[in-house]
Amino acid sequence: MAAQKLTLSIEPNAIERAKKYAKQKHTSLSKMVEQYFNDVSTEENTIIEDDVNISDWVKQLVIATKPTPDSDTKAEYREHIIKKYS
Repeated sequence: MAAQKLTLSIEPNAIERAKKYAKQKHTSLSKMVEQYFNDVSTEENTIIEDDVNISDWVKQLVIATKPTPDSDTKAEYREHIIKKYS
């Protein structure tokens, strides 16, 4: 489906903050607004007990059951403690 243009009236400060956020996330305002509209308008969104909407991209995250082989959490924690208390 071809994209359509939409005109919105938004406070200038909100636009500037949204532009900065979009730049940090390497996306466009159009994509952000489109994703928001999709999130709030689909019935597929499930709500957990605390009435928090979980976006589709979060639902697609995979939970690792085991640490990755290149991860040495004990060494990382040790380094963190040394930096913190030295």
